[in-house]
Amino acid sequence: MASEVFGYKRATVGKMHFRDDGTAMISGSGEIALIQSWTIQYAQATTPLYECGTSKVYFSSKHQAGTLTIDRVVMEEVSKMQGILGDTCRPKDVTVHPYKCKGSDKITTLRLKNNVLTGVTITGNSQQAHTGENLTCTFISLED
Repeated sequence: MASEVFGYKRATVGKMHFRDDGTAMISGSGEIALIQSWTIQYAQATTPLYECGTSKVYFSSKHQAGTLTIDRVVMEEVSKMQGILGDTCRPKDVTVHPYKCKGSDKITTLRLKNNVLTGVTITGNSQQAHTGENLTCTFISLED
């Protein structure tokens, strides 16, 4: 049996490619399909406080928050993604399993807690055979 040149294992449903075995994104409602790319950004607001008459500097930390951006091929109705990724009344936890290096048993798991879908952009052009969807979410906590 032939093997894939780069060693990828792919899961299929019938003859359709479903996901790469190396990366998966799952919410409480199931796997999020047809992801082309994703980005996680997490930050904590920090303000330096300077003490007058000295060289002392203190840092005041504020609340942390993050952003999840998903670019994918449109498959479900856009309104269904709010139920999968969460809304302001029902935030969802999203789990991301980034790519695992070949030959390594370690899989990093990222958990995005209290995720809320905050933006949707639909894209398309004549050079593509599919319509794209850009989803933007905000979450409160990032755990590994």
